[in-house]
Amino acid sequence: MSLSNHHNRRNHRQPPPILARSSKYRTICDLPVELLCMIISHVKSDKWTIRTCTLVCHCLRAVSLEHHFRNALSVRNIDTFDHLFSFLRANPKICEKTARIRLDGATRNVEKHGYAPVTSIDENTVLELTQLLPNLTALRLGCFVYKPPQLPDPRRNPCAEQDPPERIRLEQLSFGSLYTPFPNESSISGFFHILSMFEIDFLGGCPTGWEHDARTPLDLSSLHRPLRAKRLCLYDRGSVNNFKIVLLDAFTKSLEPGYLQDLNVECGNVSEVSAIGELLARVGHGLTSLQISGMPPHAPVSARRCWKDPLDSHWKSLNLASCPRLESINIRIYFRAPGDEKQPTDHPVLSLAGAGMLSQAPPTLRKIVIWLHDLPRITTLNNRRMLRLQEFDKIITRDRFPLLERVHLHISIDSSLERKLKTDWWKLVLATQKVLPGLHSRGLLKVTQ
Repeated sequence: MSLSNHHNRRNHRQPPPILARSSKYRTICDLPVELLCMIISHVKSDKWTIRTCTLVCHCLRAVSLEHHFRNALSVRNIDTFDHLFSFLRANPKICEKTARIRLDGATRNVEKHGYAPVTSIDENTVLELTQLLPNLTALRLGCFVYKPPQLPDPRRNPCAEQDPPERIRLEQLSFGSLYTPFPNESSISGFFHILSMFEIDFLGGCPTGWEHDARTPLDLSSLHRPLRAKRLCLYDRGSVNNFKIVLLDAFTKSLEPGYLQDLNVECGNVSEVSAIGELLARVGHGLTSLQISGMPPHAPVSARRCWKDPLDSHWKSLNLASCPRLESINIRIYFRAPGDEKQPTDHPVLSLAGAGMLSQAPPTLRKIVIWLHDLPRITTLNNRRMLRLQEFDKIITRDRFPLLERVHLHISIDSSLERKLKTDWWKLVLATQKVLPGLHSRGLLKVTQ
């Protein structure tokens, strides 16, 4: 065989047979859509492969998109919702499968506050989104400007009043952003106008750095109906302009009494503790689970030296007697210095706030969880001047809590102590049992790391 013939046989292969239409070469895209769906379904667990298929051509993109998004969508830097709605209308299969969606608006750079949202959102936008996604269960609203609600004026048009839309049920609704403020032109009434459209299992938010004009509180007439949420979590990372207090006051006015079952709030100052007490007075009747804690700086433990827990001196304003059905309570205790430094002494005993909260709690408690953060030394467990863990042994008695089933003590230890206790965790457990002999003898105490 000549070299030229050998070269031709190696590099010039016979094209595949012609199947459906006239074409010089056949590709995978010439297969029926049903077969393409079967092929793509075999690699749906490989995110990289599925994403690559969506970028190859229009044919594979159409087949791969629903596997690429699976049951969740995440859309960021939204300037306008028109493009998102057009995409959803053009892909009904994706709409049927989508159960979770996260939305974040576009932002602009602000020298003082970092980034501020510029995209507006209102009730009509959210309503159209829920209509396009019939199986939606979780909604995450990031950084947006909430428009004031457009309420009808019955004085001008007596027929303008309409029945509120039916409640839309969601398993989860989250709001807020860690890095973008709530702008001054955003309306707290517009935000709660949207919330009142839903019946929510879990409602949570992080109002970090949100800016809001505290002079314009919630307008109750903007609500479709009282807000329904089974669980409410408000995290604290340092709000400004007292917006956290405005938000707590809005929840106090808008939540339906007796419906809330679980409340988890991080407070940054004593004014917020008082606002939480007012919230409990209104909605605490149905609560079964509660966690209220101060939030130390998100930095090394040494940065807590100057931090004051707002609950240390204002725990009485919570008035947990307004929660007669409470079954579970979480208490958090933070040490103020790392293990190799001397603990500051200019603050109250660390356990007094938690023990005081338990003295207000009803006898219906079944579970008490105590979180001990950054324990510096084992001997600190028996320190009565700084920690005084023995107060819990005095408060948690059989007569006070006859239904109690478990006292769970979670201990996170300082890094210097962690190196020493790699194989001697039992020493810490034994020390805890000696400090809390009453709970240990009753078989209620459980210590975990």
